[in-house]
Formats: sequence, structure tokens, C-alpha cells
Amino acid sequence: MLKRLACSFFLLTAIGVTMGYAQTPTHRGTEFWASFMRNGANSDGNSGQLKLIVSAQENCEVTVTNPATGDTVDAFPVVPDILKVCIIQDPVQCYNDQKDGIADKGLLVHSTSPISLIIANEAEGSRDASFVLPVEDLGTQYMIQTNKSVGEAEGMEGENRASFLVVAIEDGTRVDITPTCQTNGGHAPGVSYPVFLDKGQCYHVLNLSSGTEAPMDPNGDFSGTLVESDKPIAVFNGNCLTSVPGSLVEDHGHAFEQAVPVSAWGKEFVVVKSEKQKADWSSKCNRVKVTAFYDNTIVKRDKTQTYTLEKGESVVFEMDTEDTYLKSESNAIAVYLYNPAMAWLTPMEQAADEIEIAYLPIVGDYTREYHVIFVCSTASIQDFQAVGGQSVDPTSFRQVASAEEYSYQSLTTWDPSALSFFHCPGGIVAYVSSTGAHDSYAFAVGVSGDIINQPVEIVGPSQVSVATSFWPGEYTYQLTHADAIEPSAVRWRLEPNPEGQNHWKLKEHGASCTITVYSMDERELHASWGSSSANDISITINGSGYGVEEDEVDDLQVYPHPAKDVVMVKGCAMEEIRVYNLLGQQVKTVPVNGDSEVNIQVSDLPQALYLLEIHTLKGNKTKIVSVIK
Repeated sequence: MLKRLACSFFLLTAIGVTMGYAQTPTHRGTEFWASFMRNGANSDGNSGQLKLIVSAQENCEVTVTNPATGDTVDAFPVVPDILKVCIIQDPVQCYNDQKDGIADKGLLVHSTSPISLIIANEAEGSRDASFVLPVEDLGTQYMIQTNKSVGEAEGMEGENRASFLVVAIEDGTRVDITPTCQTNGGHAPGVSYPVFLDKGQCYHVLNLSSGTEAPMDPNGDFSGTLVESDKPIAVFNGNCLTSVPGSLVEDHGHAFEQAVPVSAWGKEFVVVKSEKQKADWSSKCNRVKVTAFYDNTIVKRDKTQTYTLEKGESVVFEMDTEDTYLKSESNAIAVYLYNPAMAWLTPMEQAADEIEIAYLPIVGDYTREYHVIFVCSTASIQDFQAVGGQSVDPTSFRQVASAEEYSYQSLTTWDPSALSFFHCPGGIVAYVSSTGAHDSYAFAVGVSGDIINQPVEIVGPSQVSVATSFWPGEYTYQLTHADAIEPSAVRWRLEPNPEGQNHWKLKEHGASCTITVYSMDERELHASWGSSSANDISITINGSGYGVEEDEVDDLQVYPHPAKDVVMVKGCAMEEIRVYNLLGQQVKTVPVNGDSEVNIQVSDLPQALYLLEIHTLKGNKTKIVSVIK
């Protein structure tokens, strides 16, 4: 029997108080990659459905193809403010039932104008749903999250397994996987192995066993598994079936969510119970998992309890209050909640100023309840407004108990057939879920892969520029000794120092040298490098200039940031502008001839950060600009 105990939940993220957190784009886009993991409930002959749920703000045409096979799976129009549900008529195109292998089952969803996409994997009494990130938000570095395998559901032996799915979006993609538990295909925990995929191919992985009986698989939990690639990929993770809160009970169900790249992890989160949970269930229906990507990650819960995590480690706790506040004091973290569905907890840095609410409609499946929770900064509640669909009373927001700077509203009896739009210039995040007699689902709204912690690779120069918002992270430096013919590759990890937020320390991997980095003010970071070698090298890392004095040119403005097509430089007479990538390579030169206002075309540049070295009549200045697609 599947999930006889119907537990519902909500995950809420804290929103930034300042406008800086309200500029993150939501998951709308025109191109998406999706596929479906194995749903263990289908193993007993239970007929399920795979669905695409699409919403748009203007008329568009959506085409669903399988590029690996060359097949068109579906094509349909979408009209504004009306939810479109597409049931995949040929599930073999995208359902990954291989237990450890490669298959041509990736779906490319293309729209003529921006849409939001949700996917749902349904079987009788076992379903879950997930947001889907657009192509521009995909990354190359992921850390898997799953739930512990804790035994079997009657009639579905062998299906209670952790799993994850990798979808390649380009030919010739290499994926390196370091699992944390034994895979069904025989890969040992802690040992990295490569997988090679072409466009549209999927690699689906299950853990070796269900429960605790198999050697080298005490937990059956892939959480902390590292997935890295040389080209962007889409990753989904969860369980074929799982039982939450972690003991062998009769309720088992499918759980999955799209994994968010490590570059988009954050530091500040809020988890809140739904009205259903507060009325019917206690802490056992609120299991939260926090995972670290960096060593010595310090996380505080409700500003009192402290967890210290190493890379790949997780802490799991059950909520005993209506809301919980999480904040990392050092490095970015991932937060998921399992109960019994699975949902990614969006960090506060990903708050958006406008979101849309859409549900996965369930037909003929007992009586269901629909829930939504909003979170925004307490200071911006007065600006929260509905701009279409369901209305919300801003005066009904409640403050988070241990973080009064954030407030939330939890609603039930929402109309599942309607689309609703909400706006808050101070930032807003929302989650939706639905509970029925035998199952539940949940997913975040407005999730974005907007870069927060992008690692930077810097090669060559003894003086380099990086964006201060990237720290901490992992950096690769190619350093050349004065008397050396070949450069020596040195890999560094940048870690926060307990002495203060602006005091950082870099340690070389596998060697005996240290870099200490000091933030002299809000604009500059300086790093001195020392080595036991006789050929010492000095590196200066300057957060805003390429060795240029900040006071020489005060009037220059560079906007927009980020930019898509054109960057405007304005302020004083200029002679020339040079554009560099973060490897120190010059990619563009713009003659100016004394103009004080210059447009730079950047539409031909790849999405990345760039340095603008601006030569003026008063001196030189370097600015950083982000180019997006």
C-alpha cells in the first residue's frame, strides 16, 4: 500500500531585505531539457502517466522532441493565463527504467516565447512533481540529494532505491561521477568513474539495494554524490520509492526534483509547515536535509544550534516548530525536504520580484487539498500584491520566529485550475503542494539557476581580477616560475577564516603553501602567495581593478549588469575599451576617440563575466560586467 499516511509540506526561502535580492529571474525560458526517473510504483503493473505542465504570459507554440531518436513527441499551443497539461502518449521516449545505464530518453522542450515548465511522474498512490530549469540555468557541477533507503513496500520489492538521472544537452559530453554508495552497476562508493553521452542521452543510476542488507551500502543514500561534466547537463535526483521519515512504515512513494547547480546554492533559508501539517501532523512529517559542498561549512539553525559539515556531508533533522531558519556562516549549502515528496529549498539569493503559481491538477483521485506558501522580507510586505488570479491579504503574513526580518503566509483551498501571478519588489519565493488520500507532491515556484557561487579559473597573470561575490570557492591558478619552461598547475581552495568575513585563506591541494587573502575595503581583495620553493611567486587578487587606482576615474558608469546584447559605458572622455575574459585573454577592442558615451555589443560573447579595461583621458579603470543569454 502506497503512502497510506498522506503528509504534506512546504519549504520556504527567506527573501532578501534589499532590492539586490529581487532581481533574480525565475525559471521561465524558451528551451528546456527534461526526462523521468523510475517510479517504483509502476513495477507492479500500475499504469502511470508522465506529464508536462506549461504556463505562459503570451501566446506561444511548444514543441517536444527527442533529439537522440529524431522523434517529435508532441506539439501544442499555449495561451496566456491558462494552464496547459500535456500527457506523454509514448512514455518509452522519456521514462528511464534502466537500472544503471544509458538510453536515448532526453526530451527537448522548445517554445516560441518564454514559458514555465513543471514535470510530473504519476502512478496510483505515488507521484511527485518538479520545476524544470531553462537551458541557460544549467551547470556543470552538481551534488546529488536522495532519501535513505529503508525497506520494501509489499509487492514492490527491489524498488525502494535512491536514484539520479543525468541528461546531456550536447554531443560529446563527459560526466564524472563519484557515488557515495554502491551503484546497481557495480561502481564503488568514493571511486570516480566517467560516462560519455551525446545530445539527448540519459544516464540513470540506482543504488545497489533497498534497505541495509547489502555490503558497502549501509544507507542506500546517494546524497553527497558528486556529478561533474565538461559541458552543461540537466540532473534529476530522488528515489524510485522511499519511506519518510525514515522508518519502515506502510507509506512509500516516488520522490524526485531537478538538481540545482552548485553555482546556484545559497546561504539563507526558511522552512515552514503548511496549515495541513500544523493541524494533522507533528515533526515526523518535516524531515529537512542540509548538505555542504565545501569543507568546514558552518550552518546555524534558528540562530542557536550549530552544525559543522565537511564536503558532501549532510545533517538531517525533523522540525519541532512551525518554522525554522537556516543560515550558513561560511559556504553555500543545499537544503531539501522529504516528506514524503521531495522539494529543493530555494535560497534567499534566488528571490524574484514576480512569480506565477500553477498546480499539477489531479483528476478522480479522492479528495485533495491544495496549498501555497509565500515568503518575503518583513519590510516589503506592504508592497506584496496579486497581479492576476487569486488574491492574497498582505496583512495575514506572519513573522518567522527566529528571523523576524522575514515573514510568510500559508494558504489552503487554492483553486488548482487557475494561474495566479504575484509581485513584490522586495523579493518573493513560493512553494506549492497538494495532498490526497494516498500521496502528495510539492515543488518550488520561481526557482532559478542564477549564479551565486561560480568557481573561476584564472590562468597566467601575476595580477588578476575576480568578482568578490564569488568568494569562497575553488580556483585554479597556472603559475609560471621565473626559470621554468613549462607552467606548474596549482589547484587552490578558498575558505573563510573564523577571524572575520573579509579574511580568507587559500590552501594548495596536495602541497605545502598557503595564500592568505585580505579584504582591504569593499572594493579590493589582496592575496600574497608563499611557497617553500626557492622560486617564490607573488599574486595580487584585486576585486575591482586590474592594478588600477580606484580614485583616478570616479565618473564612469557601466550598465546594464547583467547585460544581454549591449553594454553602455558612460561618464567621461574615453580613448579605448578592451574586453577580457577571466582567463586574462583579450576578446574585444572598442576604439572610442574621445566619446563620453559608448555602446559595446556583447551579444556575440559567451555567457560569462568579463573585465572592461577602460582607457580614459584621466587614467584607466577596470569594470566587471556579466553577459547572459
